[in-house]
Amino acid sequence: MHASAYKKGYGPLAIRAELQHRGLVVDDLDDLLATLANNWQDVIERVYCTKYKQPPDSAQEKAKRYRFLQQRGFTPTQIQTLFKQYLHYSPTDY
Repeated sequence: MHASAYKKGYGPLAIRAELQHRGLVVDDLDDLLATLANNWQDVIERVYCTKYKQPPDSAQEKAKRYRFLQQRGFTPTQIQTLFKQYLHYSPTDY
């Protein structure tokens, strides 16, 4: 399940919640997510660029995009890093 969710563009929080729901031990979960940790920024960038082709045109649109990424299970730090590095927003912009 985790590999499928990872490939579909879900973040670590969504994967953690789903696996915990299925009864996986938390220690195993931390190890699993740690092995995938190097690629989360690649995943979030792919998810974002697939869904959004144009830059946001308003603060409301930025907030909508932020919420979308949260719903996909990405952490606030990952989202802020994406916005800062790839979209040139500062954390105060959303």
